[in-house]
Amino acid sequence: TRAISDWSHQTAERSGAAIEFIEMPEFYLRQIEFKDDMRRISNEVNIFSPKSRQILLDWIDSVSIDKSGVLWIATGSGMVRFDPALTNSTDQKAAWSLFSSANSGLPNNDIYPIAIDADDNKWVGTFGFGVAKLSADGKWESFTTKNSGLPDDLVRSIYIDDAQNKWIGTLYGGLARMEPAKLGS
Repeated sequence: TRAISDWSHQTAERSGAAIEFIEMPEFYLRQIEFKDDMRRISNEVNIFSPKSRQILLDWIDSVSIDKSGVLWIATGSGMVRFDPALTNSTDQKAAWSLFSSANSGLPNNDIYPIAIDADDNKWVGTFGFGVAKLSADGKWESFTTKNSGLPDDLVRSIYIDDAQNKWIGTLYGGLARMEPAKLGS
């Protein structure tokens, strides 16, 4: 059980909905630790097109690892997929993929969190375009204030609990829960 250091109630400016804040500094500290790891990885890995290395060093907001050991990296340029198992292949490009609004169902390139559920679906929080879901079979789906119960389209965090509920933290609308039965997983 985590100790809650601060619990306060406020109202969102845009929606007027009640917001509950739970301050847990350990989450912010974990993100800072990733930056040094990404610098180390970007220097150790033979990256095809050396200028692509810069994607890893510019803006990384989160890193998640799927069941196969593939890294999914949230950047200001979209979502980067890095498969370390392919780094020794003759085609170095195969290890790296960039999903952007130009080449995929990602609605916006400015993304913050990536969370991966038990079915290996990737849940991607965007800056102003809600949540995008990349299913394990490669299909994209978007959830916004217009087509779901999401209170705000500026998504800052996603947490998936043991029951596969998606807890979506938004900038102005507070916290939303997306239940698996209503989402198809």
